[in-house]
Amino acid sequence: MAPGISDGDWRDLWQASRQMAHPFNPQNSPDFQDSTDSTDPLTLITPAMQVVLQQMLHCPHHGAMRQVYLESKFVELLTLWLAQVEDQGGADRPIADRSLPLKGSDLDRIYQARDILLQRFQTPPSLTDLARQVGLNDCTLKRQFKQVFGKTVFGYLHDYRMEQARRWLLDRQWSVTEVARRVGYTNLCAFSTAFRKKFGLSPRSFQRQG
Repeated sequence: MAPGISDGDWRDLWQASRQMAHPFNPQNSPDFQDSTDSTDPLTLITPAMQVVLQQMLHCPHHGAMRQVYLESKFVELLTLWLAQVEDQGGADRPIADRSLPLKGSDLDRIYQARDILLQRFQTPPSLTDLARQVGLNDCTLKRQFKQVFGKTVFGYLHDYRMEQARRWLLDRQWSVTEVARRVGYTNLCAFSTAFRKKFGLSPRSFQRQG
């Protein structure tokens, strides 16, 4: 359980996620409903979910911005949860496709890769170069990184960049163009599109309302 998050907090968020999940299930199938009814949410928490929960419980916004922020985090949490349910429900998949516990040395390499990625988030290494630096092949790095963090290597990097951009925009010390450059974007339009997709507002609107 993530620090500062009680079982009650998680179960409340779980119920809200279930309510959001129902309309997105095209067939509203009994199998889907059974999985949401019978699966204990406390057995499904991943490190990625813990990060989202902490962000939701310590939302820095108020009013309309708070609503937009929490809705985007609910969708992110829902996506992570659905992926986790799918993974745990894969009894018919080959054993090689299922997640297995990592050895301590492998886990250390994955965290080392994460640290390198964040240290160089403005100009990140290629996947092949990152894998070489931590002593893994790129396929193993991709698989184990997602197993540990619930996201692809560059999905994790993208979310980190967006979170840094959010913080810097709220500081109001830099223009949108400068924030884009600071998080590694050379194309302002690409940055604005990515930010809007993540937070539901353009960077400029977010900065004005923050």
